[in-house]
Amino acid sequence: MVEISSALCFLHNHQTERTSHGDVKMENILLFEHNHAKLCDLGAAESEDVSTTRGVMSLLYVSPERLADETGRATPASDVWSLGIVLHWLLFGEPPFKSQNTMKLLREIESFKATDIRNSGML
Repeated sequence: MVEISSALCFLHNHQTERTSHGDVKMENILLFEHNHAKLCDLGAAESEDVSTTRGVMSLLYVSPERLADETGRATPASDVWSLGIVLHWLLFGEPPFKSQNTMKLLREIESFKATDIRNSGML
């Protein structure tokens, strides 16, 4: 998680072009010997200087604010949300939102409140 967080920090704070990854998920994290991790697949990356329309979104990892934004634009905050989903999956063996029905899954994500975590007994 530290190496992936560092990669995101680099992208989000690059001196010449701040970029959001846009598709942080388990499948885009490569593990190497000695448990080194690399973030890959920058195909959905978005520069904060470039206006784009709704890009790639892996629904299990998409943030509520990205769903609410009509452009669906990736931001550093949406990358951090996705990284949190990865961390949850690693800790608990499953995603925090799980529904076979796409609309129900989207409603669960959109209605999420930070107090849901505190009230869940996970903390």
